[in-house]
Amino acid sequence: MRLELGCLVLWVQLLPWSPGSFTDANFTVVQSPAEVGVIRGDNATLNCTFSRGLSLDKGAVSWFRGGPGGEAAVPLRARFALAYPDTFLRRGEGTLAITNVSLEDAGKYVCRVLLWGTGETRGNGTQLRVYVEMDAAVNKALIR
Repeated sequence: MRLELGCLVLWVQLLPWSPGSFTDANFTVVQSPAEVGVIRGDNATLNCTFSRGLSLDKGAVSWFRGGPGGEAAVPLRARFALAYPDTFLRRGEGTLAITNVSLEDAGKYVCRVLLWGTGETRGNGTQLRVYVEMDAAVNKALIR
């Protein structure tokens, strides 16, 4: 019986993070602008701000990348990181910084914010477009 109760508690704690599960929350998440364009190899910043009426000290920000098959979590390591990992709650900002952007990074990114005791909500998404910069020789050849 104890094991079953432990599993139930674990399930309840994980439920807000399950894909497609959204809680009615007392705050909003805004991603602006709706589209960001960068040149391959440059850095990108995807804004995610949230407002809330409560002063909470526990919460989490996660990022997901959408595609035809659904959303996949963006691992916050290597080239992907929160811009303000230690102060995001106080700042109300879960901005994603991507370094050395590659063509494969293009897509729609969605910010999700969970504030303990308040709920979880998500932004409207930001489309990341990655462009290739042509060198001068290619440009001259195309102009001729």
